[in-house]
Amino acid sequence: MMHIPSEVYEKILVRLEVKDLLRFKCVCRCWADIISSSFFVHRQLEQSKEDPDQNHRRIFLIFPHVTIPYNSCDDKEDSKSNRISKKIPLPRQFSRDDLKIMGSCDGLICLLSKGYYVFLWNPSSRKVEELSQPSYGCANFYWFGRDSTIDGTNYKLIVGVSGDRFDDRRTNTLYVWSSNTNTDRSSYRWTEMGETVYISKVFEDRGTFLNGIVHWPTYEPNMPNRLDFVVSYDLSRCEIRRLHAPAVIQGGIVNSCYTLGVLDGRLCTICKPIKKFEIWMMKEYGRNESWVRMVRLKEFEPNLKLLRPICFLKNGELIADVDRRKLVRYNFVTKTVQIVKTHNNHPMSDVITYLESLISPRDIIQRPPPTTKSNQKDLRQLIGNLRTIRLAPRNKR
Repeated sequence: MMHIPSEVYEKILVRLEVKDLLRFKCVCRCWADIISSSFFVHRQLEQSKEDPDQNHRRIFLIFPHVTIPYNSCDDKEDSKSNRISKKIPLPRQFSRDDLKIMGSCDGLICLLSKGYYVFLWNPSSRKVEELSQPSYGCANFYWFGRDSTIDGTNYKLIVGVSGDRFDDRRTNTLYVWSSNTNTDRSSYRWTEMGETVYISKVFEDRGTFLNGIVHWPTYEPNMPNRLDFVVSYDLSRCEIRRLHAPAVIQGGIVNSCYTLGVLDGRLCTICKPIKKFEIWMMKEYGRNESWVRMVRLKEFEPNLKLLRPICFLKNGELIADVDRRKLVRYNFVTKTVQIVKTHNNHPMSDVITYLESLISPRDIIQRPPPTTKSNQKDLRQLIGNLRTIRLAPRNKR
């Protein structure tokens, strides 16, 4: 049998789809040990992130419960738009009527069921775990992701809880679910932040992450005009800050909305000050005067209210959610809009992107030891054992 270096085995396996890796775990104990090893799981995750062809990136729609591969969205034939999605079964713990997406990170989707129960779910492996029950009330806004400023493995869930109302504004207390790094083996717990945020309305419940800071688009009534601003929370400093939205939004129509996103590594917003959607970018973060209009999207229907950026395809097209009713792709060169998928008119319809991975929700909650060179050495030894495996031929009938 030809000798194949263990590094080659590793490079082949990490490029396979998760569904294939899960099937290969059933081949033999050695293969199961390799694919289940901590080093391999994180190596597969990094490989998926670095893939320029976006083969492992997916879009998850809730109501209907379907997934769409990135690469299927750039299909040039609109007639196939309803055939690129695939139904995905939800865990029995989830509510079928009251379910919200709180965030997505490293292949895990965080969901809020019945307004109180919080779950971490890997749609690729179908594994799910419930978080410890928090002591707060109704969640008003939130975000789930990873805080890379600490050790690169610390996941956080931020929840803003509504309280009493004062002068058309409601108090909001922040709760953070994160690891307690004061212990040798960190465990996750809920912590109430001391600072109170006064907000009248949040246009997007789920925050937008940029450079260690989470952002939410909000507004306050300020008679005779209203005041639009972005609430931000710094993960490392645990500080709350307010940034003004572009001046073109300030004092606008009371029912007009704006959304946030990230473009070229900068904070941007999609708003509709008059009749057309516009993309504005904050050129210098933190300077309210640095907002600059980048492009006006004239191709969208004038009666639309909300345009949420979801992701960018490898060809540069923008995937956006329109009024929580349909998913579209926009080409900045040809100035065309095409429908990717329509929602089922459920009032809680939502969409988010995720990365196919082997990350286990249970491992996140239990905080396993980080991957090290010794883990890599153990993996190479397991791969080396493959050379000793001989699959017996089937008996001929």
